[in-house]
Amino acid sequence: MSSAARDIRWAICVTAAVVLTSTGAASAQATATINGRVVDQGDAVLPGVAITATNVNTGVSRVTVTSGEGVYSIPGLEPGL
Repeated sequence: MSSAARDIRWAICVTAAVVLTSTGAASAQATATINGRVVDQGDAVLPGVAITATNVNTGVSRVTVTSGEGVYSIPGLEPGL
């Protein structure tokens, strides 16, 4: 086998490995994060408010509570339809 043929074969193998590896990594990272800030009508922050995110397809719920600044974050949510 010539040197050029070996180089092409090697490049194809490396490309295939990268594509297969990145496909698995992409599917493993299919999550979302919801962030927000809860305020009242006068724009005052509301600490201690329970926030619930529910996946309507699975019924799975995640709950968090707003911080002293009214801020919340719910990471690692599975995508829904």
